[in-house]
Amino acid sequence: KRVSAANTPDSAQTAMQLVATVRVVNKVVLFTFTRQENDSVHIEPEWDVYQQYGKLLVDRLGVLAKTLTWPPQIDQATAALETLLSTLQPLHSQVPSDAVSLQVAGAAPAGFVRVVVSHLMDLPSQNFSVSTDLTQVDMQRIVGNHTHRLTATLATSYPHTAPSLEYQLPAPLDLGWRPSSTLLDVWNAFNSSLEQHELFWSSVSSLEGKAVILDPSPWRFDCTELRIALQDGVSLLLQFSAPDDFSRPPAVQLLGPDHIKSKVSDALTQFVSNWTADASLAEQLMKAMGSFLQQPSTPGEPTNQPCYDLECSICYSYKLGEEHPDVTCPFKQCSKHFHPSCLEEWLQSLPSARFSFNILFGECPYCENEITLKVKPKT
Repeated sequence: KRVSAANTPDSAQTAMQLVATVRVVNKVVLFTFTRQENDSVHIEPEWDVYQQYGKLLVDRLGVLAKTLTWPPQIDQATAALETLLSTLQPLHSQVPSDAVSLQVAGAAPAGFVRVVVSHLMDLPSQNFSVSTDLTQVDMQRIVGNHTHRLTATLATSYPHTAPSLEYQLPAPLDLGWRPSSTLLDVWNAFNSSLEQHELFWSSVSSLEGKAVILDPSPWRFDCTELRIALQDGVSLLLQFSAPDDFSRPPAVQLLGPDHIKSKVSDALTQFVSNWTADASLAEQLMKAMGSFLQQPSTPGEPTNQPCYDLECSICYSYKLGEEHPDVTCPFKQCSKHFHPSCLEEWLQSLPSARFSFNILFGECPYCENEITLKVKPKT
């Protein structure tokens, strides 16, 4: 049974073939949609169209057909076909091109479909997939042993409206979006960021099996700081302000009991002063602070690691804005941790607290032994 695409939906549901017309410039082209097993679809162009565009057209029609089920959404399919033909070059001027992984929208405006399909043609087919309504494009690229992903959500006003992007990168992508921008601009910016941060990521990966990363757990590609376990409950906080420039050493901070941190300070100074982009993070840590690093436990063996819980003993959180609980009660049997702002607020509430030369004196909220806090002068 063969019907025109202009027939009713009920006729299309039971038909074995649909014939659709596509207008390209001043020419009307016929495409036949054939129903196959499991309601899959085969698309066949007129013979003279095949002669004009050759195997490249057939390849792209094959990819397009895989995204359709019977009966196809003819309006959206023909819009995609019009865009496809308008972007192809005749055989005498064709250049090699990969087949495009294309899926057709179900109910999106025809103008939106044409624009998105045209922009998808510019992307490498093996690196992206697209939702059936064309409003979500997932891009991915493998760098080293890691797969990096970006999801672009498109409004029907695209490209006049910039796509909404989701990704894990240390710094936001600077697209400088304009109505003339395309998905290829997103892909290029994504790849550029991956290349800029590749050295940073590979250096962090070098810690696997050689050090214990306490935070974040698990490691994420958008993180620019990490906390590494040292011995006796002390940890090392590394903060990379410019992860795309690995020649710049990270800001470092020791967290834990003061009487233990003093033993590590000289090694930490050596770590920072000898920093180089020519060695991995693991190599530099092992060289300067190897004797202080807490070694990862072997799977199956009982662990005997000290406690590294660093939540503030006042607000019970690890990070408060940009603050870490880096103030420790000097009484060894207590050694509670506090955010500077939390402890300052607590001490200022005590009638017995006193202030001298930017040093606030008071009592520990837990053991009531003396604790001091250096505070910034009020402006």
